[in-house]
Amino acid sequence: MEINPNAKPRGKIAIIAKHPFYIEDIRAELLSLNLQIISGSEISQIQRNIDNGEIFDYVFFPHYSSMISTEFLEQQKCIGFHTGDLPNDRGGSPIQNKILRGEYLTSISGLILTKEVDAGDILCQESISLEQGSIDELLRNISKVIAKLIKLILTNNLTPIAQISTGSKHQRLKPQASELKIEDLSLRQIYDRIRMLDGLDYPRAYIEIGQHRIYLSNAELRDNILKFTSELEEKNSADSK
Repeated sequence: MEINPNAKPRGKIAIIAKHPFYIEDIRAELLSLNLQIISGSEISQIQRNIDNGEIFDYVFFPHYSSMISTEFLEQQKCIGFHTGDLPNDRGGSPIQNKILRGEYLTSISGLILTKEVDAGDILCQESISLEQGSIDELLRNISKVIAKLIKLILTNNLTPIAQISTGSKHQRLKPQASELKIEDLSLRQIYDRIRMLDGLDYPRAYIEIGQHRIYLSNAELRDNILKFTSELEEKNSADSK
């Protein structure tokens, strides 16, 4: 990843991200570029600025899972970021799907957003490992890489590269995927299934025993011993949340 020190950055950008740490990391990384940055967690917050006549050079979506209207995509130059090997890892829950398959080395791609999910031309990529860490830790590491990729986009005249095939589209994990059936899983697989849902607003992994659920977090695998924190709840109480 090379930054062109002689390139002039764009003047005004918008950042739309679900979690505040993405915005914080991007602002910190771009501090030296003297940009005007507008940020929010929803498109509607940025739309107000657009309706008032503001023009953005780019609208960046470092972490955003809601649908973006075709009208917005056509009006703005929207750049999204996807963790997974495109085009084969298109779709929802890309980090969890990679971990479930035991594929720990992957890429973060900065791509032009289009009507078709994760199908736009790729501007830049950076490798990252998913082998260790909770989903909270992984996303915070990914956030810092995305911030650097945004700086790369703003300071270089990058050539978009088309995805050469349609690839595969994976489904977003459903809440019931949090239940662990540990009988046929290795310690490594149990560790992965706990950590990939441990953090932020993800539904924690759990084991169901009779009328009870044991929720698992803070997994640590070392010397073939798996340690974790557990909480026991009645199933009916958990279902009502």
